[in-house]
Amino acid sequence: MRKVILLPIFLCTTLLFSQYEYEPSNEFPFGRAHPEAPEQVKDFQPMIGECNCKSVLRNPDQTWAEP
Repeated sequence: MRKVILLPIFLCTTLLFSQYEYEPSNEFPFGRAHPEAPEQVKDFQPMIGECNCKSVLRNPDQTWAEP
């Protein structure tokens, strides 16, 4: 019985004290890297987010197709 009571209490406190400071926000729509993360994580920052690129394919005769 004691475990049944302690489990929900533990889960509630875990949710209340979770760290949300690196989650997406209006200022950082894709979140932020954790400061204790390795520096190599920041190598991928330019790849995260939205892009306005056009996909271009090659035709069977190896010329470029129109986007």
